[in-house]
Amino acid sequence: MAYESTEYIDEPERIIVRFRRHGAVLTGPLLVLLICAVLAGAFIGKFAAAWANLLVASGIALLLIVGFVVPFFKWFAGRTTITTRRVIVRGGVFTRTREEISIVQVRTVASRRSPLQRLVGAGDIDLTVTDSDAMRLINVPGIAAISEVLQEQIEKHYNAQARTQTGYYAGGVPQPNVPQADAGSSFVARRRS
Repeated sequence: MAYESTEYIDEPERIIVRFRRHGAVLTGPLLVLLICAVLAGAFIGKFAAAWANLLVASGIALLLIVGFVVPFFKWFAGRTTITTRRVIVRGGVFTRTREEISIVQVRTVASRRSPLQRLVGAGDIDLTVTDSDAMRLINVPGIAAISEVLQEQIEKHYNAQARTQTGYYAGGVPQPNVPQADAGSSFVARRRS
């Protein structure tokens, strides 16, 4: 079993993984883009009245903005970062939002995958902080690897807390390079003198 040579708590925070929601969420917006292209080719310039062509073009432009541009920028602006100490979820196009959870506070990591998510290799991860408080990471790409990274970080923090409080690793394994009290050896030393 390999032991860490430095205290985990004293290490600087570093980014482990940074990702956006799975690209499969852009399937709907891409279909809207395709439909807008077909509609524009079929109807713009086909009417004799200029106002009718302008009305069709503005309707297609509105559909394009609402159905493709806004969802794309919403996806692009959202990002999840997992560091050695926190999980940070950022999002929002016009109003930026940011949620953070300290990895020390996370109690459980649960994953859910619908049949469609299994098909594309994505899933949802629930990070439970308390019985009533949780954070859900939606459509996480490579869910197995991300879940493993989160579990590993939670375990490292748990082990670091156990070491600082007891001098032992979790599971009762003594910390390396730390002198252990041995009552027999101190008794022998006192008896010889």
